Amino acid sequence: MIYATLDVSVIICAYTEERWHDLVAAVESIQRQSVLPREIIVVIDHNACLLERVRAHIPDVIVTENYEPQGLSGARNSGVAIAQGTLIAFLDDDATAEPDWLIRLTCCCEDSQVLGAGGTVEPLWLSERPAWFPEEYYWVVGCTYRGLPEKLTVVRNPFGGCTCIRREVFEVVGGFRHSIGRVGGRPMGGEETEFCIRAKQRWPQKFFLYEPQAKIHHRRTDRTKPQLANWRLGDAELAGLAGGASPSGWLIRRIRIAPTGQKTVVNELTVCSRSCAGKFTRRP
Repeated sequence: MIYATLDVSVIICAYTEERWHDLVAAVESIQRQSVLPREIIVVIDHNACLLERVRAHIPDVIVTENYEPQGLSGARNSGVAIAQGTLIAFLDDDATAEPDWLIRLTCCCEDSQVLGAGGTVEPLWLSERPAWFPEEYYWVVGCTYRGLPEKLTVVRNPFGGCTCIRREVFEVVGGFRHSIGRVGGRPMGGEETEFCIRAKQRWPQKFFLYEPQAKIHHRRTDRTKPQLANWRLGDAELAGLAGGASPSGWLIRRIRIAPTGQKTVVNELTVCSRSCAGKFTRRP
């Protein structure tokens, strides 16, 4: 099928001027899609200065503010409220989409049984990647981790900042919940998981898809370091998994360092090798 434009509203939410250049790059990546969307909506989360700056300096987008409580959930809901597309796509403000990202997700949704589809979130390390940090653990920084399927697959929920969902789903089950979404730089989340669970409860026979070829690049900078600073990679050990999977894995220890320099293990997480990635064991 040949498309002139896609009946998709792309929503990008932003809350801080510190990521201004990232936001501009995110918008430009959508404006360079191989097939353009119906509209690009930029939602500003309770930041009047950023709102005016976007209106003045980013052309060919619809700019609105978050009319709900502060946070990513409210910002996305505010974008959905004015969106005109049959499909609604979300892109993080610190990510850029590859030119075929939107058309790949849209094609997934041609099947009426598909509630939505998401793609791959690749980390774009703007400083040196921590050498100890295994790819199986990339979900900590909001990226696709090693062990996910490498072909089109049914999933419980896609990544929230790299997804395309039918507008009908929002109309029927409601929007994202404020109580569990990210607010500002606070590293919380899970709102897309809860939303997709509600959708599946409403339509048990329908599903979400993961299309690994629909790729975005998520900027990971020095701002990421606080999320990783108190995790250390220990010696490889036996993961002890059943089912004949390879027993080798990485042991990640979360360590609290006192002012005296004394180190205390808070908890441990075994991250498995590629053959058994995603099967984590946690010991308090």
